[in-house]
Amino acid sequence: MAPSEFELSFIIIALFIFLVKIIHIIGRRFEFPDVLGELILGFILGPTVLGIFYLRDQPTTSLNSLFGFTDEQLETTGLIIRFISEFAVLLLLFKVGTEVNLSELKALGKKAIGIATGGIVVPLIVGVIFSLLLASVVGIPITPNGISNMEIAILVGMILSATSIGIALRIFMDLEIIRTKISQTVVGAAVLDDIIVVTAIGLMFTYITSNTSLNLAGVIQILIEISIFFVISIILFKFVIPWFKRFTGKFDDKSIPLFVSIGFMLAMAVLAQILQLTPIIGAFVAGVIIGNEDDYLDIHQDFEPITTWIIPFFFLSIGLQVNAQELATPILIVIAVALTIISMAAKMLGGAAGAKVFGFTWDQSKIIGLAMASRGEVTLIFATQAFVLGFFSFELYGIIILSVVMTIILSVPILKHRITNSKDIIT
Repeated sequence: MAPSEFELSFIIIALFIFLVKIIHIIGRRFEFPDVLGELILGFILGPTVLGIFYLRDQPTTSLNSLFGFTDEQLETTGLIIRFISEFAVLLLLFKVGTEVNLSELKALGKKAIGIATGGIVVPLIVGVIFSLLLASVVGIPITPNGISNMEIAILVGMILSATSIGIALRIFMDLEIIRTKISQTVVGAAVLDDIIVVTAIGLMFTYITSNTSLNLAGVIQILIEISIFFVISIILFKFVIPWFKRFTGKFDDKSIPLFVSIGFMLAMAVLAQILQLTPIIGAFVAGVIIGNEDDYLDIHQDFEPITTWIIPFFFLSIGLQVNAQELATPILIVIAVALTIISMAAKMLGGAAGAKVFGFTWDQSKIIGLAMASRGEVTLIFATQAFVLGFFSFELYGIIILSVVMTIILSVPILKHRITNSKDIIT
């Protein structure tokens, strides 16, 4: 029997799933986040170390010496991994969207707005200045396609404004302070941060990829497309999804919400793309709509079995696409370290300043700022999308990836130390 064209695909996917679970177990033993383990595993399996699979235009594998796979099998496997990775991005943004509780955001009000605003504005300014200095003073190109350095600098600033509430929440739960005012405020501010940053970056992607220039006609065209998308989203949220929930509730089939949610997510991603927006905006808005439909989708019980094995493929794919040996130059490492320190300080100071203005003590404000300084999934998603779309140079992308890894490593012990040495965390 002739070998299947999917033989390599089956081997690679099976190997990845098995190793992801092992790295998760190791990670929980040593208390580091899943996303960090998945990134490291990707670099180990990719061209940096073992070369099990190099995900590029013409994929390669070190397994060829054992099995002799054909070019067609390599291309098919590369296409499948890219598809799973893209699907993983949509699922991850959908999941982030489901965590947006509009009622709770209204209740938190000004405090969440103040902290989120400080945590966005300061890193945005710092990111813009850093990127422009990187291009003009250090001489490292930040974009390969002749796009304006200012546009890329603004995009970098937006990406550095993202936060990773998952890391902070894990620490809050481990230290049994998840029910405190500080924890609930951080959650609200981080969710609002996600809403603003995801929307802003999505619109920036739309602007850069559009053929319109920064003039009145171009701005009006983009605003019309955005308006149509959000009007349709509001109609779906207010009328269509509630009606569909009542209609499907007549059937004794607990799987319906899951099927509807995934189908709705994909439909919204397509709608966003039709309107010249990025598909991840559609997935995120779909998550917000479904997540605010009471008792429809249990994100943990219904969704986790799917996302647990699919989402890691995105973080794995980062390591499969990048040869980190090419980034291991003294100048890039020094710049990544500098970016880590500067961006963490900017995010912490911005969040802490917002908290202090709205009545928290300085000790509490520093904890809130440090919790907001965690970076992870959202930053990696948009940095990778910008690289794949040709917005970021390889050097800039590598610096951001290295910085995210360092931030994840540093943020966990620093936040834990700050909390355990705080005197008024329980208030």
